[in-house]
Amino acid sequence: MVQKKYRALYSSKSPGKSGPIGPDQELIRLVLDIKHRNPRMGYDRIAMQVLQAFGVEVDKHVYDVFWLSTTNRSIPAALRGSHF
Repeated sequence: MVQKKYRALYSSKSPGKSGPIGPDQELIRLVLDIKHRNPRMGYDRIAMQVLQAFGVEVDKHVYDVFWLSTTNRSIPAALRGSHF
């Protein structure tokens, strides 16, 4: 009986995948489309455009991860895994 009590108290309540959800696929496609159409635009201008148009803030680290993952560059270990 005591074992059942502690099992119920300390077990995970929601089955499923844990961790951060990450950005929507639409946001990723939008940022990449802007970058491909305007290669000289950097993170600051793209983030400002998305914020003004849609009211969505783009995190710089998330931007770096999905921008680097679509190019031939490797993703630094510090950015890998913890943001998606």
